[in-house]
Amino acid sequence: MTIDERLERLTERHEALTQSVEMHEKRFEEIGENIRGLAAIAEQNEVRAGEMQTAMTRMMDSITRLARIAGSHEEPIGSLES
Repeated sequence: MTIDERLERLTERHEALTQSVEMHEKRFEEIGENIRGLAAIAEQNEVRAGEMQTAMTRMMDSITRLARIAGSHEEPIGSLES
């Protein structure tokens, strides 16, 4: 193999490697964008989970108050029925 043939092969390999690196760089950029999108969604989900927790706490408080009200009305209703 002559020096010119070796140089030609090295040039072809270099071009192939350059294309491969460029392709990988583009893919890494896409992956980075996907990760940023997922991070934003995760953050939104954390906010929603906090809101749901607050709503559940309020509901439980309301149920407890209703149970107390119902309990306080049981006695007077029972005495009216007698």
